Amino acid sequence: MRLPWTVRTREGAVQTRVYLAAAIGVAREVRATAVRMTGAGHQVVSTWHNDDHDDGDPAEDVPRLIIMATNALQMLRAHILIADTRHGMPCATYSEIGFSLGACVPVIWIQPFTPRADYVRHTNIFDAHPLVAVVHSVDDALELLASIDNEDEVQSVKLRGMLVKGGDS
Repeated sequence: MRLPWTVRTREGAVQTRVYLAAAIGVAREVRATAVRMTGAGHQVVSTWHNDDHDDGDPAEDVPRLIIMATNALQMLRAHILIADTRHGMPCATYSEIGFSLGACVPVIWIQPFTPRADYVRHTNIFDAHPLVAVVHSVDDALELLASIDNEDEVQSVKLRGMLVKGGDS
C-alpha cells in the first residue's frame, strides 16, 4: 500500500518532500543544505532560502502576509520539516516547528550539541513531541532521512505517529 504523501521517482524510489526552516540570516547556508538534500534524492519544497534576505523580513503587513502564506503552504506540502536552530536568531523557525507539528508533519530538529553531561540540551519544550527527532548536524538529518526513505519504513513511521527519538548524545 502506498501512502498518499509518498512520491515515487521514475526509478521507483520514494522521494521525500522536505521543508527547510532556519533563521533568515543563514539563508546562504540553508541553500547549501538544500543542494545536499536534492543531491540525496529529496525534493526541497521550501523556497524562502533562495534569496539572501540581507534586510530581513519586510516591515509592511501585505508582503509579510504573502511570505507567511507561501511558507505555510510549502510546509503543508512537505512530508517532513527539517529545522536548524543552531545559528542566528531562529524566531520564526520555532513558529514553523509548531505549525508543522499542528499539521502532523514530522520534524527533524537540528539543535546545538554540547558534550557537557550536566547540560540540558533541550532548547524548547516541543522537542519532546513524539513527531520530533532531535539531531545535531545536517549529516545526522540526512542519515535519519535515509533510514526512513523506503516505503515500509515511511509507512511504519506514519502508522506509529512518530519518528525514532534522537539519543541524548
